[in-house]
Amino acid sequence: MAEKLTKTLIDGMPLVTDGKQVTVMDTVTPGFGLRVGSTSKTFIVVKRPPHGNPVRVTIGKYGALTLESARKMAQDTFTQLANGVELNANKKAVKQEKKKEAVAEGQTLQWLFDEYKAKHLIGVKGGRDGTLTSMNDCLKMFGERECPTLKFNPKRKVWEDDKVVTLESWLDRPLRAITDREVLERFEVMEFTRPQKLIGGILQPMVRTHQVAYKFAQSSFEWFIPRNYSETQKSELLENPFHILKVFSKWKPVGIKT
Repeated sequence: MAEKLTKTLIDGMPLVTDGKQVTVMDTVTPGFGLRVGSTSKTFIVVKRPPHGNPVRVTIGKYGALTLESARKMAQDTFTQLANGVELNANKKAVKQEKKKEAVAEGQTLQWLFDEYKAKHLIGVKGGRDGTLTSMNDCLKMFGERECPTLKFNPKRKVWEDDKVVTLESWLDRPLRAITDREVLERFEVMEFTRPQKLIGGILQPMVRTHQVAYKFAQSSFEWFIPRNYSETQKSELLENPFHILKVFSKWKPVGIKT
C-alpha cells in the first residue's frame, strides 16, 4: 500500500484489531513508510539492495516523532545504509549492551550475598547454623553503621574512645562498583571500632567479628567470579576487591569454614 503520508492521513488511520500489521509506504520519500499495529504507529525505512533481501530499519513511533522529523531521520538513515552502516546490527548490539548493564545494576552486594548463601552455604554446604549466623553478621557489617572508634593512648598504654564514624550501606550498590580502595578504607575503620562487649573487661578494638564478615564477603566474590566468567562467555573477568586486605596484611586467623 502506497500513499502520500500526511499528518491527517496518519491521524485518521485506525490501529489494527485483527493482529495483522498494515504498512503504508510514502510516495513522496521512496523507502520511507509507516507501520500500523495494534498499539502504535511506527515510522520505518525500507532499502531494497540490487541483490539480497530488503533491509528494514525502525525509526521511531509516531507521537514521539512528528512526520517532518521522521522524514529527516529517514534521509539520514538512507545515507548511512548507502555507506554500508549496518544499523540493525548496531541497534541489536546497543540493546544487548543495555540489557547487560541492567543485569549488572541488579547484581548488588545484597544480591551476591543472597546467591552465595542460598546456592553455596545452604545448597552445597548444608547451611550449618553457625555459618548462617556469621553470614547474617556479614550483612550487618555492610549495611549502614555507626562505628564508635577507639584510639590508643601511648602514655597510659590503653585504648580510649575517639569518634563516631558513619559508614554508608553497600548492600544496594552494584557489586562491580565496589573498589579495593573502598574495601580497605571501610576495613580500617572497623579495625578501630569499639566492640559491643568488652573482652576480659578490657577496652580494645573489635577483633573477630569484622574479620569473619570480610572473609565471607571475599568468599562470596570468589564463588561468583568464575561463574560470571562462564555465563558471560568469557567476556568479563572480574577482580575480587577484597584481595587488597591480603596485600596490606589485614587478615588474622578467625577459624571459619566457607
